[in-house]
Amino acid sequence: MRYIMKSGFLSEEGKILAEIKIPFSGNLKTVFLPDNGKSYEISVSDPSGMGDVRYKSYALTDSDGKVIVEGRPGYASEDDLNTIGWPAYRLPKTDHADIKIGSEKYVLTMHNSLNYSMKNSQGNTVLQVMHTEISGGWTIDAPDNFSPEIITGLFIFCRYIEQENEFIVG
Repeated sequence: MRYIMKSGFLSEEGKILAEIKIPFSGNLKTVFLPDNGKSYEISVSDPSGMGDVRYKSYALTDSDGKVIVEGRPGYASEDDLNTIGWPAYRLPKTDHADIKIGSEKYVLTMHNSLNYSMKNSQGNTVLQVMHTEISGGWTIDAPDNFSPEIITGLFIFCRYIEQENEFIVG
């Protein structure tokens, strides 16, 4: 199925399926489904407090706190800290997240800040997120069995991966 994400609204053929609500501070976001009034929270946790993505996790949880989708970001293979160590003059690049939806495992990859894809364990592309540049917004191709909250959560995970590469000035 083809979806459009624009101005925080996920839609299909003009019908709004989900809305991203963002508080004034923090990484916590809410996905609201207007059809049934349900809300889901999306959060980033970093128990180390150091900002190293190896210790971070992303989660989409329902109103009961049950994790629906979880992700663990990772550094690009050319920036593997176990191989090359910490780069001297820059942050290592984050380019993917290992995703778990139920018992299924996927890899969500940032090809660049405008193009993402997700592959299943067999290596088949099951999700594509592409910026529509001129008109703004994003086109999302996802399977029929992904619910609006999962699609919206994965979109936010894409944006979190991109944010991992931003230089923090404090």
